[in-house]
Amino acid sequence: MANALSGSNKHKLSLAIALMGNPSVLLLDSLLAAWTKRVMWKTLLGVVAPGRALFITTYSKEDADTLATRIGIMKRWMLVLGTSKVLRNRWGDAWIVHLVLRSALHTTKEEMERVRAWVEANIPDAELPDVTIA
Repeated sequence: MANALSGSNKHKLSLAIALMGNPSVLLLDSLLAAWTKRVMWKTLLGVVAPGRALFITTYSKEDADTLATRIGIMKRWMLVLGTSKVLRNRWGDAWIVHLVLRSALHTTKEEMERVRAWVEANIPDAELPDVTIA
């Protein structure tokens, strides 16, 4: 029956099965879509314990910032290794802000345009990604 699940739900099922074995080392390849990642964060933060290692490969700075005690940045080999704070102080040159609206899953295009206009009016140098609402 697992083959009938969506990719995201298969990912969650795999994590649940792995956690049932109470592993001392857990290897994860990236996390999930933005709207489900916070649930996964709570789950992973709930299983962190002394003597347990969690390795995550991700492209998301937000995932790394939330879950990691140490972060490594690789490109064929390890370029830098340190805590989030150390890396941000040494290499960071910008703020990254994620806004989550209460209407998150049901946000309309008009709501997104109002938020975009507010940010542009109040933070003139902000770089905003192109966001499309399906």
